[in-house]
Amino acid sequence: MKKIGNIIGCNSLGGLDALFNFAHDRSGMIDGLPTMYVGLSNAEKNIAGFDILTKSYPSQNKWWTFSKTERRDDNIRDIEDFKYDVLRMCLSDITYTYVDFPRYSHSRLKSMIHYFFVSNDRKICFITMGSGFVFVYSAEYSTVFGISLSLCEYLGIGKKKVIDSLKANKYNEFLHDLSFMDGTLRAFVGNDTHYIPVLWELCRG
Repeated sequence: MKKIGNIIGCNSLGGLDALFNFAHDRSGMIDGLPTMYVGLSNAEKNIAGFDILTKSYPSQNKWWTFSKTERRDDNIRDIEDFKYDVLRMCLSDITYTYVDFPRYSHSRLKSMIHYFFVSNDRKICFITMGSGFVFVYSAEYSTVFGISLSLCEYLGIGKKKVIDSLKANKYNEFLHDLSFMDGTLRAFVGNDTHYIPVLWELCRG
């Protein structure tokens, strides 16, 4: 599984932690990733211009928190905040585009239909249960496209036809199992369900 951040000085608790590289000290860290140092002495040794009142140093790509024996509540809260910060950074380059078919020119409409149903770009599709949307994530364009199934029906295109046409393209992969979404990840996503296929791709590495 791809790692998106380092946490130095504490142990993994499972779940979302699988996305992070846990190490006892700097020798086990992965260079170039956002890094959380756990323990006051650990932070003092590894963060330039360290200030005990400052928990994050974005210019250095470093964060810190107390160990559980120093301040347990701070430790739990700060590590959780660090995970959210890193996830937000991973999603910062992802664009969400609502596919508003009636507003598209004929040529753009043809282009979009070809991309969804014919293109050999690998895409991840996720059908929401409640809102009647299909979210199509394209890593090629760093974009999640939102297709309203209700709008398609209004335009005379049945929901089943849209879904079947997406499934007919072997380069479209459908996400059905949300077991990878632990409590932390569900809380992070909230109502922004269009991020789910992106996070699934991230979690499976």
